[in-house]
Amino acid sequence: MRGPLSDVAVRRALQTRAGICVTVADVLDAEGSALAADLGARARFAHLDVTAEDSSGRSERAR
Repeated sequence: MRGPLSDVAVRRALQTRAGICVTVADVLDAEGSALAADLGARARFAHLDVTAEDSSGRSERAR
């Protein structure tokens, strides 16, 4: 993985915090889904393309 999704330290910190919920939002569906799965049951993935105006509304509704 590249970019923010590759930060293992952040992933491990999130995994150790009890009760935290995480939404991974990215244009890279496969990588984002894999990261959310790696983080566990309290994480999910939402497709988000910041260059597409209607994309951010979809991720907000995914809550």
